[in-house]
Amino acid sequence: MNNFKVLDYLPRVDSLKESAKDIALNRIAGFNFHNRSPYNFDKLNAEPDNVAVNLRNYINGVSTSAREIVEYFNFDDQIDRLDDQKADMLFRIMVFLLPYVILSSLACCVLYKTAFMKR
Repeated sequence: MNNFKVLDYLPRVDSLKESAKDIALNRIAGFNFHNRSPYNFDKLNAEPDNVAVNLRNYINGVSTSAREIVEYFNFDDQIDRLDDQKADMLFRIMVFLLPYVILSSLACCVLYKTAFMKR
């Protein structure tokens, strides 16, 4: 997901209520969710020593519609486990797998929520 458009548009909707911001920014993103974080996966991977902090910043930037999904899967706890010095897995996963996991999880869950939760 390219969040540059969202970040560029964000100042225009800054005075709106959160729900109105989400609707506008989702439209700009072209999905039923968006991310307001200045990070993308290239930037996250460019700082291997700060990947846990920066990944949390990225995840905290997701829209309200995706927030429930992030909380349901306890991403914060998973980051702690993977960033443990003994495991030393977080950066490796970030490089090879996590972008696809997060984006596909968010997309699937938001699509599910859109299709089935409104009934």
